[in-house]
Amino acid sequence: MRSFYRITLFFALLVASVCSTKAQLVISPKALTITGDYGMAINGQSFQKEALLSYKGYQYIAFYDANRYVCVARRCLQNNQLAVVRFPHQLSKDDAHNVISMGICPNDGTLHLAFDHHNDDLHYIRSKKLLVNYPTKVRWELANFLPETNRLDTEIEDLSYPQFVTTPTGNLQLFYRTGESGKGETWMATYQAHKHTWSNRHQIDSSEGDFEDDLGSSSSRNAYYNGFTYNAKGILQTTFTWREDAQGANHDIGYAYSPNQGMTWYNNRGGLIAEGEKYLSISSEKSIIRPVDRKQSLMNQQAQNIDNQGNIHTVMWRKLPQKPFEEGKFWDRKASGYYHLYRLPSGKWRENLVTSPAGTRPQLIFDSQNNAYLIYTRQAPSDQSQHPIYFTQGILVVMKATATRGWLDWQVWAEEPTHYSILEPQVDTYRLKHDHVLSVLMQAVPTKVGAASKLWIWEKSVK
Repeated sequence: MRSFYRITLFFALLVASVCSTKAQLVISPKALTITGDYGMAINGQSFQKEALLSYKGYQYIAFYDANRYVCVARRCLQNNQLAVVRFPHQLSKDDAHNVISMGICPNDGTLHLAFDHHNDDLHYIRSKKLLVNYPTKVRWELANFLPETNRLDTEIEDLSYPQFVTTPTGNLQLFYRTGESGKGETWMATYQAHKHTWSNRHQIDSSEGDFEDDLGSSSSRNAYYNGFTYNAKGILQTTFTWREDAQGANHDIGYAYSPNQGMTWYNNRGGLIAEGEKYLSISSEKSIIRPVDRKQSLMNQQAQNIDNQGNIHTVMWRKLPQKPFEEGKFWDRKASGYYHLYRLPSGKWRENLVTSPAGTRPQLIFDSQNNAYLIYTRQAPSDQSQHPIYFTQGILVVMKATATRGWLDWQVWAEEPTHYSILEPQVDTYRLKHDHVLSVLMQAVPTKVGAASKLWIWEKSVK
């Protein structure tokens, strides 16, 4: 059993120095790919919060290895030394929804993991206290993590899409869905560092309500959130779409904010829409900021972030206006483009087309100068996949828009055309803003579907 819990230590060789314009750091030469219905990429999906994050001079990378084990690598950003902890849990099924998400609680220095979920019981591990607060003093080893559990304050069942969010006060929150697509509700809970326990677990939205359009009617749905993000004033903000329990793509883009860490929620005009057993729902007054019908290829969770002035931005792909709807073809990535929608300080919203056609679901990030970066992979010319959403050979693209021009000047800032990736990119938000380095997790195309392939980090300085 000792060998099962062993820690694999290794040094990764850089293709170029991190101090140069670009760098490539191998995290694992053999990371998992799968043969599921939702593509091969189990180590990088748009709804994964987070697979790549930095804290106190170290970067943490979550992934499944070739033998399906949950792993977390710790990278020293000063010398690129890597250490990997492999946990006993193996991926239970070939479903690209079953990603690993990480979160950090600064108040007690704990690292938290939730993994292997798509309508499944909770799989949760947290570290012992101070592990990430004193990385040079505390060994990176399995012994410094508590055993896996299916409990927070109680057992959690039928869970999907766990997302950890660090609060402005230094605690940690977990958001997750219970129930199936089209029939689900979102819940949240808060980890109290001084007690090392979870509390205040409560539902924040409802699947109930009636909806009808020219595709039909529905009495049940779920919300797909682009994220939950705090600004510097402690306001928690989110953008989302609705997915009906009926045919059609997602519809409408909504917005809500909470001034008290998720206890009450308000619409764009400041009207109360959720408190106690009054939940955010399709009937919530003035919660829709951009009407989009079910024929526009609007997909599930995409990009969201907060700029340095505290305003929320989202980028989502949907069908271009000149592209007509084809009967029964609800998602059509190639006929869609990325649209940037963001909130002005006045409360008004501005929208502009970034580029088309769309690639993967993207990530959105801001640097210390408040410039925006849109990160995605586009389909390589050599990839012959005709799937309406997924493809297997992606070229990393980074687009940039400047704050001085109101984020209206989007243009390609960087590309990686020689190393294809199968992932929807994972991006290290902290590292860009504080180290001025764009750090993106990528995984090489396997030699065949389901074969292991290289997992690596692509980096470029923004100075």
